[in-house]
Parts: sequence; C-alpha cells; structure tokens
Amino acid sequence: MEFRALPHQRTLALANKGEIDGDVARVPSIVNKYQNLRKIDEKLIALRGVAYTSLKEVTSYNDALLDNNVIGRVRGIYWSEEKLNTYSSVGVNTYPQMFKMLANKRLGIVLATEASGDDVVKEMGESASGIVKLEPPIFSTDLHHYVHKKNISIIPKLETAIKSIRREGFWTK
Repeated sequence: MEFRALPHQRTLALANKGEIDGDVARVPSIVNKYQNLRKIDEKLIALRGVAYTSLKEVTSYNDALLDNNVIGRVRGIYWSEEKLNTYSSVGVNTYPQMFKMLANKRLGIVLATEASGDDVVKEMGESASGIVKLEPPIFSTDLHHYVHKKNISIIPKLETAIKSIRREGFWTK
C-alpha cells in the first residue's frame, strides 16, 4: 500500500477515474459528484468545520458573517466550497497561507477544519494571537475512506482493519 499527498481535487478526480485506488478521509457528499467511488462504512474520524476570525467585534459564528466579510477558504476542501457556493470568497492553496492572510487582516473570516485550523494557529505562535475560533461549528460529519469501484472487493478488509485499529486504541474518536 502506498499513500501519496496530492492536491484535494486532483486526488478525487484520479480516484474517480481509477488511476489511483481511493482517497482517505472524505465527506459523504462526494459521491454525488464522484460516482465511481465507494464508501467504506466504518468512519475514520469526525470532522468539525469552523470559522476563525481576527475581528475583535465578532464573538460567535452565524451565517450573516459570510455576507459582510472577506471570507477565506482552501481550494479543494469540499465542505467549505459547498458552504460558500453562494458567497464571494478568496481561495488559497494552503491553510498556513490563509491564516497568515487572516492575521494580516486581508481576510475577515476563514473556514477550516478544526484540527487543521488549530494546528496552524498553534504553529504561528505570537503572530496568531488575535485569531479566535468561533462557535458553533459550521459543519460536522464523519469522514470515510473511499475506493474506486474496481476495488470493491477490498472494502470488507479495510472495514475490518479500521475497526481493529480503533479497538486497539490508536483512534479514540
């Protein structure tokens, strides 16, 4: 088994064509667009999508914030693209790039997965001191592994492996 890091959208497109065997940790709605992918029923992790801001007057999330601010998102992150499909937003390539723009006041609100956003804020140290995570979350779902339909025969083995890893305590959520 080999894992390769590729841009988010490219990975889905290649998996859907069968050029790579599958994709890891995706939202269930991807099957609407990528119909050759088959879901592994055992969840990998729970995803929480949240907003972050450096605007002092903003203390909690509501959708009205999306109307009145410059919004940042990482290209290829499916849940945030779906959320922002009727709003104007700035697409960037990486979370660190987006959070740097937020810290420099070039963006008012950014959308990120909680785990990725928290990691970037922590890595930024003092330069992120004005950035806060807003509650409630915008989006939450379980993430699953998907394989191309030609690999459907390995789905039971993958489900068994994920259950075993969880049972052994390597994944706690």
